Amino acid sequence: MAILFSRRRRVPKPPKGAHDHPVLGARAIGDIAFWTGTSRSLGFFRDLILAAVLGAGPVVEAFILALRLPNLFRRTFAEGAFNTAFLPLYARHRGEGEARHGVSDQAEREALIFAREVFVFLVGAMVVLLLLFWAVMPWVITLLGPGLAAGSEERALAILYARITFPYLLLTALTTWFAAICNAHGFFAGGAIAPIFFNACLVFALLFFAGAADQEIGLALSAAVTLSGVLQAGFMFWVCKTNTGVTPAWHRPRLTQGIRKLLAAMGPSALSVGVFQINFLVAMAVVSFKQGGISHLYYAERVYQLPVALIGLAISAVLLSDLSDKISRGQTRKARGDFNRALEASLFFVVPATVGLVVLREPIASVLFERGAFTGADARGVAGALGAFTLGLPAYVATRILQTPFFARGNTKTPAKTAMAGAAVSILATVPLFLLFEASGVALATSLGGWLTACLLYRRVGRRLGWHGDKALIKNLLRMVVAALLMGLWLYVLGGQLAFALRADASEWARWGALLALIASGAGVYFLLAWLSGAGRNPALARLRQRHQRRRDAVSARALDDGE
Repeated sequence: MAILFSRRRRVPKPPKGAHDHPVLGARAIGDIAFWTGTSRSLGFFRDLILAAVLGAGPVVEAFILALRLPNLFRRTFAEGAFNTAFLPLYARHRGEGEARHGVSDQAEREALIFAREVFVFLVGAMVVLLLLFWAVMPWVITLLGPGLAAGSEERALAILYARITFPYLLLTALTTWFAAICNAHGFFAGGAIAPIFFNACLVFALLFFAGAADQEIGLALSAAVTLSGVLQAGFMFWVCKTNTGVTPAWHRPRLTQGIRKLLAAMGPSALSVGVFQINFLVAMAVVSFKQGGISHLYYAERVYQLPVALIGLAISAVLLSDLSDKISRGQTRKARGDFNRALEASLFFVVPATVGLVVLREPIASVLFERGAFTGADARGVAGALGAFTLGLPAYVATRILQTPFFARGNTKTPAKTAMAGAAVSILATVPLFLLFEASGVALATSLGGWLTACLLYRRVGRRLGWHGDKALIKNLLRMVVAALLMGLWLYVLGGQLAFALRADASEWARWGALLALIASGAGVYFLLAWLSGAGRNPALARLRQRHQRRRDAVSARALDDGE
């Protein structure tokens, strides 16, 4: 982390040695997990205030609908499809340049030309998309929230808020380009830090405008979203320039051969990465017919997405960069070993997280949100949706890891096909399960689709790539499951003993203290049982402790040379 914030002169060229990727490093994963956790913690604080101030009323539901639109494109195209398509192509350009020119600045320049062509095309495409959606926003909101009555205040607010927040998409596209360049050169922390600005701006808006009319708070939140995009893009420009020396260059957008390859890879990748977002939009549309359903689903998603971000996104971000580099160099055996260990490491954390969230779903929903305008009935609705979402948590995280070998090879069609199969099951099950269990049923449909996607991907990773789970993975998975179930039993018993402190009428200190005690004791029990069973002492996991010191030393040496 020291080099991320180091003060030094401008580096005019990409650093030599930045391509020397060692085995998947725990330090890089730790950087992403730490900063993502910081951002999500601030996001939880934001949601606590949002729930207390606006509850589950029409203004907050209009804002949530408006925010889903730029988030859909951000997660599907800007961050999801772009990252998975761009990184392998960028690594391939660097590898081809090295084959012709050796490890030199000339090899780096050829990759940089491709990256700058992509930047110009990306900005142009986002501007066109922005203008188009500003014009057709009323029809888009009708599609996203068909349960909103025509001419209602909630629908009018959703249209207004969506138009204010949509420029965030253009700004986050710039942020994503800078983050992708940093990831390709082994600097992962900056991209994980940038989302902190989003949550910080929204928290500031909520605190500054507390006490104002609900509609004014909604306007402030919408403006804060776009402002956060400006701050994120500026921050990532500085990080990218400081650590890699890479800066964008503007020229007329051209549909070059490299851009054509990127678009061809992004199409299927957008389907595979964005299918969960599409599922969630369908879920939002269905629950819009129930008052408060959108809010219940939103708050539940915010909670279960924390382990997805901390575990799945952190590991897959490092793994994609690492596998892309190794595969481009023909180091298939090392890549396969890293894949198995990454999958094992993710399951080591996601299995207990799944059991813990299912057992503690009601106290978590109550302690986090039940105060102010957010009622006990709202908290129970969130708890039900949270439990249903969490049943699919291992599948969501595993899918992130299982997609990576295909993306690293430039194969975006296989993940897309499996994702579409999962989406079809989820969408078909959404309405029947909604009629039976309301918002919880919609969340359950998403989990069913997630499990089908993960199972199909695991099968195809074995059949098409020959990357089967090894004995160590299977053996330790069984140990993890047993340890997590015993932990769940412990949490159930202890939760009953602390029920008096978790009630809504107890003091805030008592409620938070009891919840944190449950979480801490559950984590302690799990890690102790995992260590005793051997799941936490697998020597293969020690490979994840290798650091990126060679790469950082090379960058530091280059920085000194350029500063002379």
